[in-house]
Amino acid sequence: MALTDVLEPQHIFLVHGIGKHGTGWSESWQKTFLDRLATYSPFRSATPEEVREVCQFVEITYDDTFEGIRTEWSDLGGALTGVKSNLAFVTLLQKLDSSSPNSSFEKFFWENMLDVALWFGFKEARSAVIANLVAQLTKELQQRLAGTSAADRPNLSNFHVIAHSLGTSVIHDALVSLSRSKVTAPDYGTKLFRFQNLVTVANVSLAMESPFDLDPNLPSDAYRALSSNVCPSTLKSRDAVCRNYVNVRHELDPVTWPRMFDPLSLDPNDWKAPEYLQVLESRFLDISHVHDLEHYFASPRVHVPVFRRIFGNTVGGVDLGTEDETKQAVKIWQETSFDGGSPASLVRSLFDGDRVKKLTLVELIDLLGKFSKLVRIQTS
Repeated sequence: MALTDVLEPQHIFLVHGIGKHGTGWSESWQKTFLDRLATYSPFRSATPEEVREVCQFVEITYDDTFEGIRTEWSDLGGALTGVKSNLAFVTLLQKLDSSSPNSSFEKFFWENMLDVALWFGFKEARSAVIANLVAQLTKELQQRLAGTSAADRPNLSNFHVIAHSLGTSVIHDALVSLSRSKVTAPDYGTKLFRFQNLVTVANVSLAMESPFDLDPNLPSDAYRALSSNVCPSTLKSRDAVCRNYVNVRHELDPVTWPRMFDPLSLDPNDWKAPEYLQVLESRFLDISHVHDLEHYFASPRVHVPVFRRIFGNTVGGVDLGTEDETKQAVKIWQETSFDGGSPASLVRSLFDGDRVKKLTLVELIDLLGKFSKLVRIQTS
């Protein structure tokens, strides 16, 4: 029996992190996902064409909005003019301006951290990115939901999101807008449609939650990471954008440390298992790549639970990953990865601060610059 006879197409929306991402940016993600999936039953006996048919990846890109602003400003002087009424942003840029010309910090900021600064510190940029994502989501959903009835849409279970790093914060705000704004809520409110799974990898949605009032028609806490409707629930009566939420964190990924996303301890009344699943990993292959999504998905402790959430514990009566297959995957991972040692100690020394404290824009950029000395945090 063909895989396509027992499994309907799964629409998997991919949202990138920090860095420049042109068309086709997700090819490496897709290859990692499919290569790992092919090592487990029943996918290992399926043809590549069958697997591709059931894995319908949807590439979502927002870096073009940041690139447009970067091009418009062209340099630091242009940026200072563009944000002259934004005190926090001006403070950050003045700090850069006081550094030596063409310093490594200024170059690093302009090429990589400007996206973060614009998202976290510049309301106009954040709003433009949200509008960009909502437009892409509505376009893709409209096409992929064609042929389904309004009565069936609330029960669909084959739509998923995987977001990484900065993309976890971006998709958070976009899903709030998609499901609650006056324009799109009539079609994509949570009683009409919700994603089956939201998978966040290296989640920064709490650290980078909006300091701005993004929609005057919504309550002031609508975009707050722990009070928004970006939460899991199978109850149709609850306003939730997904049925299941999988949060993946590597214990040595410093990007996840400031204002760490940990809803089970921060908001235990609303966030509960099994709808919410926290996946932790501590072993690594190369400490400098510990933030990469591909590095995260190399671990069977990460990819197996994600696969089972997306495709189910069984597919066509066959366990997704037999006991022997999963044991072998873990054995290989243990034998080829590291746990602790000097690289881990060096990364841990990067940040010993308060993991709950809200950060200012300058503090956040300073920390990310510090982290980048040991860990690659841009994903271009």
